[in-house]
Amino acid sequence: FKGRVIKAYFHSYSGGKTSSAKKIFGDSNNEYCIGVEEIFSRQELLDVLNPKFSWIVKWTTPKIKKANFLSFLKKNKSLKSKFNHFDERIKIRLETEKDQVFQSLKKLWIIQREKKEFLNFKDIRFLFGYGKIHSYWFYLKNNNEESFQFNGHGWGHHVGMSQWGAYIMANNYGFEYKEILKHYYNGISFQEFF
Repeated sequence: FKGRVIKAYFHSYSGGKTSSAKKIFGDSNNEYCIGVEEIFSRQELLDVLNPKFSWIVKWTTPKIKKANFLSFLKKNKSLKSKFNHFDERIKIRLETEKDQVFQSLKKLWIIQREKKEFLNFKDIRFLFGYGKIHSYWFYLKNNNEESFQFNGHGWGHHVGMSQWGAYIMANNYGFEYKEILKHYYNGISFQEFF
């Protein structure tokens, strides 16, 4: 890109749309990983996957008890001061703020009477672990008085090339490798080195 070798970010599957390197990694100089739509539906990928691998496309976390969630936040070193003034004996409620592009969770607001703090989508994935929140494209599910869950689409950070996306583009649509790379990395060119 502009005569320089690119950072070729890749992931397992975007969930339907890739994201920008700026948004996920803070890579403000990256002009080629800007986010693109997949050319196929999630269902098309589900149709070629063995059913036991459907978690690559869509996933749901186990239920999380709200009473435990506040305690969990207060035990985290980086979040302790943010939630220390919350009382674990008093119930909390959760509200979400959506991302404009993905319509996925951007901020999760934790509210207890007049107290209100939030976690952003990166905080949540880091807090619960990448093995439980499998991508940055996720939603709040089954949010009731006692518990909640997260569910989402895709596997990985969804920046750059989607490996399953590349497979579908080649296998189902006959795209060549340069066409696939140009789809995921905007404005790139190719140069051979000897």
